[in-house]
Amino acid sequence: MKNIIKVLLYTEDIGLHGTSRAIVNLANMFASKNYEVIFVYNCSLCSEHTLESSIKKVLLKSKRPLALKSKFLRILLLIINSVKLRKIINSMEINYAIAFRPYCILQVIFASIFSNTKTIISVRVDPQTIFSTSHSKWFYKRLYSLADGCVFQTKEARDFFPERLKAKSVIIQNIVDKKLWEIECENERSDIIGVGRLSKQKNWHVAISAFSKIKDMIKENFVIYGIGDSECDLKEYVNQIGLNDRIIFAGVTNEIESKICNAKIFVLSSDYEGTPNALIEALILGIPCVCTKFKGGGAENLIEARKNGLLVPRDDVDAFAKAMLQLLNDTTYAETIGFNAKMRARKEFDPYLIFEQWESFIISI
Repeated sequence: MKNIIKVLLYTEDIGLHGTSRAIVNLANMFASKNYEVIFVYNCSLCSEHTLESSIKKVLLKSKRPLALKSKFLRILLLIINSVKLRKIINSMEINYAIAFRPYCILQVIFASIFSNTKTIISVRVDPQTIFSTSHSKWFYKRLYSLADGCVFQTKEARDFFPERLKAKSVIIQNIVDKKLWEIECENERSDIIGVGRLSKQKNWHVAISAFSKIKDMIKENFVIYGIGDSECDLKEYVNQIGLNDRIIFAGVTNEIESKICNAKIFVLSSDYEGTPNALIEALILGIPCVCTKFKGGGAENLIEARKNGLLVPRDDVDAFAKAMLQLLNDTTYAETIGFNAKMRARKEFDPYLIFEQWESFIISI
């Protein structure tokens, strides 16, 4: 009888945001292909993505390290969680441990030292931005190189790291839910939609300010899905510019696809990203997109300017407003953009083909 391969995936949480959605999709795909999947995460949230029933969930009940002010306590927590994780890896005889996000990556690397478990790390955000100091660059470049393999989302992210890591790496895009292929726009398109964490990284002020410039020329409202530590500041800003009745903060939902499928346009004004799951999903659904050329290279990889979406410079409110207005006023052009986006994205992001890339990579390791 063929031995079942045991795969452990480790991340901070499975809350209703794009990163978790991509990781849960990958875990569910592993489970559907008869791998034994153990999903380890640090924090339990009120609203979470759904894992397949066959997946074993393990909650470490850990505090978020960045919430601790003391550097000593952050290091201590890293050590404690690494020990916990090592016990799980050894007791369950894990074949492959896959980690997402910097803090979890360090734990998996430390926990797997001198074990038979192969470690795979996934770099999902622009490393040039998050490892901005010379000390952090030196530290993470060397620690990440201890992994047995690395999955990047963009060439730009891979180029940040030394040859030692690049030589055992691959570029693989996010796995999206196959149900996206079954969703079609049934009603007349309405509203401008944005999806993502309400955080400094996403730079929602650009999209909101751009909307305020064109609000009197359009009838559409701006609906934002997401939560985050910038929520109060953003709501206060919307209140200050008098747009409470036109800009709607809709929170989070586990049915985001059906909520956004009839949007007139999708907007993303981030400063830096990896490859945003929300943008991929909008392209697959055929929603015309306006996106900043954020750091990390993901925008240019997904969008060919003026063919399957519109790209604008980062932090350029006027250019963002102009691009939004163009798609809202020129219905024929917007439909062409949306159709091109849908055709390209549905070919490039077939979840089965992307999982085959993951499977081939871990087998090669």
